[in-house]
Amino acid sequence: MKIVELKKRLDIDPGPKMSGRYLQFEKILLELEARDIPGEIVWRINDEVESLNELGDSIKSLKKPLAKAQSKVLKLIRKELQLVVINHYRKVWMSICGLIGFLVWDVFPGNPLGMLVFPACLTVGFFIGAVKDKNARKNGKQLTVKRVF
Repeated sequence: MKIVELKKRLDIDPGPKMSGRYLQFEKILLELEARDIPGEIVWRINDEVESLNELGDSIKSLKKPLAKAQSKVLKLIRKELQLVVINHYRKVWMSICGLIGFLVWDVFPGNPLGMLVFPACLTVGFFIGAVKDKNARKNGKQLTVKRVF
């Protein structure tokens, strides 16, 4: 089954954030097209793309639905196919370890050891995420798209 193409919009360049998100979503869809994806997942992706294609060309009507559709597609492929974008695990693990470090820092305010825990936890999260990203790349479970927005 083929993934529906995202409608080309000529007036989508009011800022780098919106045009970047649109181009990024196009790249994600192109890369998914090149992979062997089960029909049910392609059908769900096509449903999101078709709902975006039906919207008008104005920036206001496209901004939030584009972000939601991109998030839904990325969440779907992460959950069903274990495909992730570049640096996905690094961001997740830095967030988790950063939260742990902040909680420790909050429990021991003013303690010099507590102040060192936060950067140490961020570093640990960075390295755990980097290793997981490397494994995903090695196993072919990583898209060549970097999620910026």
